Amino acid sequence: MIKVGYQADLVVFAPDTIADCGTFHNPLVGPTGIHHVLVNGQLTVHNGEYTGARAGRVIRPAARRVKIADVSAVHDIVSGS
Repeated sequence: MIKVGYQADLVVFAPDTIADCGTFHNPLVGPTGIHHVLVNGQLTVHNGEYTGARAGRVIRPAARRVKIADVSAVHDIVSGS
């Protein structure tokens, strides 16, 4: 529901013209076909151009612990020890 006082992010785009223009060598190129973006009620993209508004915040995933396997047994098998 869109209502005054509610938090919402809205994107106005043209489905027939939207395309990702980023490449491996130039990943920061923005997409085409996105006309307007509102983040927390602030216009961040207007007529396809970034307005400079920074209305949101990055939500990062919780840090995950990486379990390192004990490979000593595999080393012994491979090396013949």
